[in-house]
Amino acid sequence: MKRGETLSRVRRMAIWAVCGCLVLALSLGVGFLTYNWLSSAEVDQATPHWVSETAEPSQAPTTHPTSQQEVHIKRSMPTELYFPQLEARLSDRDKHLAHIKLDNTTCPIDAWNHVQPDLSHMDQACVAYRPGEQDWSAKLQLPGTDNDGQVVMFGHTWRQGAAAFNLLYDWRAQRTMLRAGDEMWVKTEASGNRWLVYTYTGEMRTPAKPNLSSNQWAWPEKPRPGRLLTIGCRQPDNLGIHSYENLVFEWMFSRVDTR
Repeated sequence: MKRGETLSRVRRMAIWAVCGCLVLALSLGVGFLTYNWLSSAEVDQATPHWVSETAEPSQAPTTHPTSQQEVHIKRSMPTELYFPQLEARLSDRDKHLAHIKLDNTTCPIDAWNHVQPDLSHMDQACVAYRPGEQDWSAKLQLPGTDNDGQVVMFGHTWRQGAAAFNLLYDWRAQRTMLRAGDEMWVKTEASGNRWLVYTYTGEMRTPAKPNLSSNQWAWPEKPRPGRLLTIGCRQPDNLGIHSYENLVFEWMFSRVDTR
């Protein structure tokens, strides 16, 4: 092949390479813009709407507290969670989000102690439980009035759809919606029309996902009796970044109540 023909061929190859890169870049650009446009619409529907801080606060439901000494509720599977203070702060459109159903099976835990709640029920939480395992007997219990260890519940969060623990953290503002003293009511298979009431301590931690199973604050050797943790994913405010941290909220059992 002559020198002139070789240079011409090289130029043509270079032009095709540049054109190919431009087409690829444009394709990726259009795809990225489309993704963000669709995500914004979906996100608006998926993100809980809160009433203005200056609005007149709604009244929490009238309660009828029952002393723990007066009633014993054995440990059993939780069936529903209710957040009365968060319900009062939610817009009328989203008040139903303060009620969370629980999966009727325990959270799946793999050999590396990783938990992945059922992806087919994003709007349901689950309780982690390992019966018969001595190392976890105080760290993963079912809720009741006589817990000598802690209860741990997991739930998904999601920026583009409904998820169980979306209401606990505003990913756009990057802050929790809970306030110290807020309550979480837990109904169980054994509680009937009564609820186990837990109070948020104000303690929230954000361990990196790979470190959650070894986090000493979340999994102390001897957890405080009556302690409950709710755990979900901390969503970044950038839609292009996947979640890489967990959100861990601490609650303590306070009383039995009815609505």
